[in-house]
Amino acid sequence: MAAEALAARLNEERTELGRRETALQQQVTSIGDETIVLARQSEELALQLQGLRGEKLRLENCQRELEQEWDAARTRVTQMEDHLRMGRQSLQELREQRSHAEVGRAKNDSDREHLRETCMSEVNAQPEDLIATEAAFMSGESWPSRKSTIVK
Repeated sequence: MAAEALAARLNEERTELGRRETALQQQVTSIGDETIVLARQSEELALQLQGLRGEKLRLENCQRELEQEWDAARTRVTQMEDHLRMGRQSLQELREQRSHAEVGRAKNDSDREHLRETCMSEVNAQPEDLIATEAAFMSGESWPSRKSTIVK
């Protein structure tokens, strides 16, 4: 009886071990399938990583180019600001010169009008007539006629 009990117990243990073996084999198969899936995913991730590294390099190059363009644009803006400042300074100088010229012209106009009035009041002649007479006198045109008038 003890041997039969032992045999029954051993049968149960063998059956239990068979179930465990089947469960373990299923786990091994499952782990194998999972390993294959993970290996594929790993390959895909490696390809993605390689693509991302390439994209990173491209973006870094693009960033460098953009930074260079930014620096060049900033330099151009600085140069334009310098030109603008110089242009404004030149404009201000020209405005000041124009203002001085307008003041001078107004003074000349005033002086000319004063001279015109003086000529009219003292000599009773227009300044243009006096200037023409003086020019003729200086060129010698009137000199012979005056000389002959004096001699006669």
